[in-house]
Amino acid sequence: MAYRALETLRRRFAELDADPLPETESGLACFASVMGSYTNTSMPEDQAALVPADADELAAECRLLNVIARDEGGLVSGPLDHERQHWIATARHSWPPRRAHFIEPTSTSPGRRSTKPFNIGMFTSTATRTGKSSWRTYLDLYSGSDLYPLPWRTWLVRTAGSVLEISSAQQWADLVQAYPDREAGLIYPRWTDIAKDYDGVHLTLRAIASTQGFSFTTPSGSTAPAFWDVESTFWLRWCVTSADLIDITTC
Repeated sequence: MAYRALETLRRRFAELDADPLPETESGLACFASVMGSYTNTSMPEDQAALVPADADELAAECRLLNVIARDEGGLVSGPLDHERQHWIATARHSWPPRRAHFIEPTSTSPGRRSTKPFNIGMFTSTATRTGKSSWRTYLDLYSGSDLYPLPWRTWLVRTAGSVLEISSAQQWADLVQAYPDREAGLIYPRWTDIAKDYDGVHLTLRAIASTQGFSFTTPSGSTAPAFWDVESTFWLRWCVTSADLIDITTC
């Protein structure tokens, strides 16, 4: 069964590298499209957990990631650029990024036992030097969808604080094992404990490409599958030093 999971991951990297090597912007669009096809409804449920090193070996050979890394190394492997964070609100939540709206993780937070909680903290995505973030690139693929209704408001958010860099499957597995929250035989990250040591966690493109939808073996058991889709930083504490509205997309 682990062989089946490894073949699924090989197919994913083959899809990422299927087209001629693109520029960064089109490369990010390719990444978002491919990763969006590997969702929690499309991944086989009976796959055995992968060995993190096997996933990282495949990721190291990915031509698309290596091309993007030439211009945007921080998106692929870190470190986070605190000066180029974007926060985008769709019409579902059009408020600006403010401390009053920020909810820190607690032991009683709804949905706290998740590999990517959406009702606590805050997510940002790093803008490329030409302007777009990976999250905006993802939204463009779903323009017109009821999931992400217009208008989209983009804020340039500058941040500070300690950020844990996750740029490989091994680092993701190590994080979950170091801060375990167990349920139904799987290990989830305990975000309340992570927040005691870090202000945020940065998932890079390389980490997401190698982990999306898979469980991984650790000495303490198997991790729960994670679905991050695009390069993101999950802020566990309010670390915004400034926020400026830079774009409103209406159509």
